[in-house]
Amino acid sequence: MHPGQGKPAAGRPKTKAAGMTLVEILIALAILLVVTVGILQLFSLSYLVNMGSLARTDLQYRAERVAESIRYLYALSRRDPPVFIPECGITFPLTGAVSKTDIPNDPTHACWGRTRFNVAQADAPFVLSYEITDGEAAGAGRVWIVTVTARPATTGSVRYLGMAITAKGVRYVAQIPK
Repeated sequence: MHPGQGKPAAGRPKTKAAGMTLVEILIALAILLVVTVGILQLFSLSYLVNMGSLARTDLQYRAERVAESIRYLYALSRRDPPVFIPECGITFPLTGAVSKTDIPNDPTHACWGRTRFNVAQADAPFVLSYEITDGEAAGAGRVWIVTVTARPATTGSVRYLGMAITAKGVRYVAQIPK
């Protein structure tokens, strides 16, 4: 017989069988558990960040729609012959600044509801407002400056999710030539 085959020689200790003990397996499982919990926390954090980005994107889109709706209404007011302009809370032709005005969250509103510009909705998770200022007074030239603010609602049953959601407000500024 060759050495290392068969029975161990007399006086030599038996070699340990290959494999892991129960303690080694428990330690490996504990390390795996710690790593897994850390990774799961990253998933929940990334979900909250994504929800905050979704809210900001939605607010930006809604603010842009309001500004473009006001631009459209202004264009209608300048047509000859005059075109019917729905009652939106803005008197055309513009002769001066329009102070900050909240858009009602009423889906049946004649201007901002479903039948016209569709920016208002029942129990909305947002508040929309607009302001129109004279660009000449601000040094911007012969333009009207339309500033639309979209911010998350602080009350209501439908709300945006995400981290620091109350800080996700959006201001959208557009210019309309006079």
